[in-house]
Amino acid sequence: MIKPSIRILALMLLLLLGIGGMQTTFANTMESMQTIGEIRIEGLKRTKESVIRSLITVEPGDILKEDTIAEIESTLQKSGIFASVTVAALRDMVTQATDLVIVIEEKWTLIPIPFFSTDGSDFNGGLFLLESNLFGYNKFLMTAVFGGTDGINGLLIYSDPSIASSLWSGSIVGGFGTSDEKTMKPDGTPIRSFTTNYQNISIGLGYDITPTMTLEGRIKYRQWVVEGFEAGLDTVAITDNWYVEPSLELAYDNTRITDVLLVGTTTSLSGRYVTLENGWEIGTEFAWSYPVAQGHRLRLLASGGWGTMPAIAEFSTSDRDGYRTLPYQATTADKWGSASIAYDLPIFKTSWGTGVISHYWEAGMYDTETIEAQPFFGPGGSFRIYLKKVAIPAMGIDIAYNMIDPAWVFSLTVGMRM
Repeated sequence: MIKPSIRILALMLLLLLGIGGMQTTFANTMESMQTIGEIRIEGLKRTKESVIRSLITVEPGDILKEDTIAEIESTLQKSGIFASVTVAALRDMVTQATDLVIVIEEKWTLIPIPFFSTDGSDFNGGLFLLESNLFGYNKFLMTAVFGGTDGINGLLIYSDPSIASSLWSGSIVGGFGTSDEKTMKPDGTPIRSFTTNYQNISIGLGYDITPTMTLEGRIKYRQWVVEGFEAGLDTVAITDNWYVEPSLELAYDNTRITDVLLVGTTTSLSGRYVTLENGWEIGTEFAWSYPVAQGHRLRLLASGGWGTMPAIAEFSTSDRDGYRTLPYQATTADKWGSASIAYDLPIFKTSWGTGVISHYWEAGMYDTETIEAQPFFGPGGSFRIYLKKVAIPAMGIDIAYNMIDPAWVFSLTVGMRM
């Protein structure tokens, strides 16, 4: 009988100890990996439970990751129909699984907005009715009827972010009425103004390629009758006509909510075509925002586009981030580009909402076939109220100053991206 040497015995001992250590490490790892058991939802009054389950990406049996709870809370709050979302993890000592309890506080989603205005000779008034959680299924419906001295206008918007709880989304937008259109250069020089009686309808269909990427196509029909045209720099009159407009957009959204503000990255690439004069256009947008201490936010934005469109279908560049130093609702473009930086600072927080002030600088240019390149540059500030109990994203006012063609620009907005 050959006795094993001391060296072989030592090697065998080390091997056994190594295997034992590996088994212990594997066992500890398995114990630290928590499996999701039951998912309970509490606090719902109007919203269907199926809506919650279709919005979140986890199911019983999944592994509970470090950021799972934060992702659930952010996803549900981004839907815009919940005032607060709290997720608790409870370990079941019998099954050794971790149950998730989602406690929801719903927002008030049926919102009537009456309005009336007059300058002494003309008047305008009407009613907007918004429902952001139609029948509790997270469908959006807005109807509006308004009018006055110039005539009656109507608007209908229906949006379904998840058709039959699937990855498909859809929307229908329709409207009719009288519209006064006026465009000018940043220095106030008129380009054209006209009044139309119009009707339009569009249908959109989207698909969530991934949780952060969506592809959407849309087809729009628009027709109009021109009641009056006043020439400015553009002397070619707009006449009665119609067009069909197909469009396509690929959008990426990897954002989350910190308190009331969205942080993260969004970007999009879009294109559209109109049958009138074979107009076409390609545009892109990019936004990056970073959370700073105590709920502050730093934002960087860039956008641009290029195309050739008939005047009535040109891209509207005013009244949007990056272009707020341009005349309010009075600039359109065939080519445009802008970059801006903004800092958002919450100044008060109550049970009904949060007030946020912002300071920004923007610079860019735009042109059309009628006018040469128009540069713009300047600072601006805004005040937003983000409502907690009501399903309107925000209400606010902007004031900006164009340093190239010196002018102050004011704008008032109800409902915009956070």
